[in-house]
Formats: sequence, C-alpha cells, structure tokens
Amino acid sequence: MLYFFLLLLLTQMFLTVYLSNSDKHFTELPITPETLCRDVVDMCKEPGEVDCYLAEMWRGSERVVGDSERIIEVLQRWGQQRAEVRFFLRHDRAPGHDTGERERERVTNNQNNILSNILIN
Repeated sequence: MLYFFLLLLLTQMFLTVYLSNSDKHFTELPITPETLCRDVVDMCKEPGEVDCYLAEMWRGSERVVGDSERIIEVLQRWGQQRAEVRFFLRHDRAPGHDTGERERERVTNNQNNILSNILIN
C-alpha cells in the first residue's frame, strides 16, 4: 500500500469519467490521495445540475460510489482488475437517496408496520 502511494506521488494520476453511455463523451480528471467522489462529481457535472452521482461499472455490474469515498482507495480495491472498471457520471438522483419527505414517509410506514405486527402478535 505504501508503494502505491509513493508511486502516486511520483506520477500524476488521472481518472476517466464517462459523461454518458457513449465512449465518445468522457473527461480525464487529475486525482490525488485526498480526492473524494463528491469532488469528481462536482468537476464533471454541468453548472446548476443538482442530481448527479458517480457509478463504477464492472462486467455489467454497477455500484454507486459514495460521496465521501476516496477515489484512490476505490481504484486500489480493484487491484489488477482496475483496467476493466469504468466510471460513469449519472445525471439522476443516486438510487436509495430519497428526498427528505419520502424518507420520512418510509420511516413512518415502517414504524406503523412494526407496531401493527406487535399488536397482532
């Protein structure tokens, strides 16, 4: 791991982010050990665009990269398979990130279901 960070300090690292599903629309961003996912999203999205997230794609599987994840650590976890991973800027709200109102409704519904189950049993 130390070798990885020393190598990073000696060479400039770039992350390729696809801005759509097309191979023609991409950008390459310089990254450092401190670069967070939210930094990458902020650099890639259009001015005024609100609902965007970064997704990593590998062999047809997609995962939302968390806003506070360090990009270097994400890359490092992939190891030798790193060359097979692509990063996409998705122009939508990340799955599972409801608005506050929807989240409150969901929690209230869950609490009501739990109470109903307790009263029935």
